Amino acid sequence: MSTTTATRTRRKRKIPATGQQLRTGLRAVVGARISKFTEESVSVETQLRDGRKYAKDEDWSVVGSLKDEDVSATEVHPLDRPELKEWLDRADEWDVLIFYKLDRIVRSPLDLWEMIQWCDEHGKYLVFVKDKFDLTTEMGRAMATIAAVFARMEVANTSQRLKEAFKTLRPTKRWTGKVPYGFTLVDAPDGKGKVLEPVPEAIAIIREAGLRFMDDAVPESGQAIAEDFNKRGILSPADFARSRARRKVRGEKWIGDSVRRLFQNPIYIGLKTFEGEPVIGDDAMPVQVVEPVFSNAEWKRLEARLKATAVGERNRTAGVATPYLGALLCKCGEPWYRCRQVRKDGREDVDRYYCRNKAHLRGQIKGLPKPSSVKTEILNEWFEDFIMQAYASLPKTRREFVPGENHTAELERVEAAVTRLRNDRENGDYDGEDAEYRRRLAVLRDNRKRLSALPQRPDRWVIVETGETWAEWWAGAGEEERRNELVRAGVKVYWFKPQGSPDMEMGLLSDARVGQRLTDPTANAPQGEPVSPFEAERAS
Repeated sequence: MSTTTATRTRRKRKIPATGQQLRTGLRAVVGARISKFTEESVSVETQLRDGRKYAKDEDWSVVGSLKDEDVSATEVHPLDRPELKEWLDRADEWDVLIFYKLDRIVRSPLDLWEMIQWCDEHGKYLVFVKDKFDLTTEMGRAMATIAAVFARMEVANTSQRLKEAFKTLRPTKRWTGKVPYGFTLVDAPDGKGKVLEPVPEAIAIIREAGLRFMDDAVPESGQAIAEDFNKRGILSPADFARSRARRKVRGEKWIGDSVRRLFQNPIYIGLKTFEGEPVIGDDAMPVQVVEPVFSNAEWKRLEARLKATAVGERNRTAGVATPYLGALLCKCGEPWYRCRQVRKDGREDVDRYYCRNKAHLRGQIKGLPKPSSVKTEILNEWFEDFIMQAYASLPKTRREFVPGENHTAELERVEAAVTRLRNDRENGDYDGEDAEYRRRLAVLRDNRKRLSALPQRPDRWVIVETGETWAEWWAGAGEEERRNELVRAGVKVYWFKPQGSPDMEMGLLSDARVGQRLTDPTANAPQGEPVSPFEAERAS
């Protein structure tokens, strides 16, 4: 099947003569577009339904439909929209493109003329259900252009009105714009506008992700958390929004960046922002629109972890990383590292594990011969067989997060506001009346007293058996999942083969409680440097 790529180059005009009646039997594609993908968006189903009815009345056969959701007509050219472009690239499969109204495809006279030109060049028709423009006539095109000019003006006027409205609404709890993951829009208590309301199960997921990401003992990467969420069937942020809007979910997956982005949005410490800065209310406090998911101290830890992993987590090459780093050791006590060598002729040699202990490599450790390298696939197989022999029958468990009740973040913000207000007055930066100063200070003190009286219940984790054995879990787990579990539990296996010797040693170097930790996801291994099996032998 031949295809025609949607480009903006001029071609010979193919459209029928001006004013010719559109014939029956044409092949139609029905299009729809919405610019904001929220719970209040106009349904594309209405646009498609009316478009199909129009085609039926004209005795045209509908060969396909398109839905460009969350696409702005003012920001994205028609030829650059995902689903529309796909049909334009398949121009030999249809004759007429039907949209509900003119503004569903363009809001700019220039975009309209480029779209008309494209239809001219490819012998296609553009039809609108509600706007009766005959684009096969010069008068019809002129009328459509005038309509596009007014649509553009309306966009500009609406944008200015929205800016003024946002400025007025900024210090309030009313919410305008995209709904962040974990929340839904509901009517404000005073009946004016909308406010955010948390969705408890999604908030629990956000908090779980944060605690795992900043875990002191074994912090998990955004990618590892994403893979776990996908395995558990947790809706991604995009599919969560679709499900809340009663739209069909698309099966989009969590990725590492979608987890990391959770820890970059101040809404999760309860704050409303404008252009990246917290909005300050009349009470001299940052405007808090929802209960915070994380305390200020936790947020700082998340920011530090994001900064520390900004390069390493994105640039890590999955195919070269050492799969069991921290759990697989040489007899000298140092980890085995994976290395992929490239020959001078550019061909890749086989993957191998190497000990990087320079003293060991030089034979400078008395009583311990130089180590041999080993093919990666061989040592991985030995290691996995060894682990299965030791732990295969253990029951596999996982942690489930149970959120508590914590008002520490709010108290911290109130204390900071009290300090800021006092400092401003002492430094001469406060230009209000004394009565206003006392009123603000009294409000802050009342808030502090109220928050201090509220109950505090810490977050906690509970252990739940998955119904799998360790062997069954291992078979379906990824390399990073396996490594994280082994390192957390303190599993340490050593492998050693002296250079020039056929003898090979492999053994477990872990304390007696490692099996208990493997079945208790809340238990972490004791910290500290491992004692090498060679040192243990010499000490005995």
